[in-house]
Amino acid sequence: MVAAIVLAAGASARMNFPKALLHIHGRTFLEHIVRTLRTAEIQNVVIVLGADAEVIRKQLRWYEGTVVINEHWELGQLSSLLTGLDSLSPFLPDGILIWPVDRPLVETTTVSSLVQQFQACTDKIIVPTYHGKRGHPVIFGRVMFSELATVAEDIGARALLWHHPEKVLEHITDDDGVIINIDTPEDYEENVMRRFHTTASTNNQAI
Repeated sequence: MVAAIVLAAGASARMNFPKALLHIHGRTFLEHIVRTLRTAEIQNVVIVLGADAEVIRKQLRWYEGTVVINEHWELGQLSSLLTGLDSLSPFLPDGILIWPVDRPLVETTTVSSLVQQFQACTDKIIVPTYHGKRGHPVIFGRVMFSELATVAEDIGARALLWHHPEKVLEHITDDDGVIINIDTPEDYEENVMRRFHTTASTNNQAI
C-alpha cells in the first residue's frame, strides 16, 4: 500500500497568500491534489499544515482524512515530511508519496504510473522526470523511512537520492506538471491563469 503526505506547512512568503488555498479548476490546490490522489486510488492521505494552519483548516470542511500540524514548520520541508510520517505509525505503508502543495498540476495518470512502478520494486525511490529534469511527487519505500529521520534538515529528503543513486528509478513522463512549482504570483499567472484561460486573481481565489 502507498500512502500520501501532502506538504502544506510553508509560509508562502513569496506568494503573500497561502498556496494551499489558491484555486484551480474551481477547487483549492489542496482539494485538487487530494482528489487527484483519491482518483489514483491512494486513499490514505495525510495533510501537513504549519504556517497559516488555522486559516487553511477552516477551508477543510470537505476533508475527512488525517490533518496534522507541524509546530516547527520553519525548520523546513523535511520536518513536515517527518511529522506526516509519524502520524502513519505504527501501521506504516509500503511506501509514501510526497507531494508539495505548490505543485498542483501533476496529472492523475502520472500518479497512477508512479504507484504502479513502485509496486513492482518497493525498495526503490520513484522519481518522475520531464525532459531530463527531476520533479514531484516522489515515492519512498519503507526501507528508507528510518534514514529520512537522519538526513540534514537543510538538504532534506533529496539527500537519499544522492546517497543511494542505485535505489533511484526515474519515471519518464510527458507531464510537465511534475516540474512546475507555483511559488510566486507570476508563477500562478503563467501556469494556472493563462493555462486554463481565466482572469482570476489570488485575492478573490476564484478559479
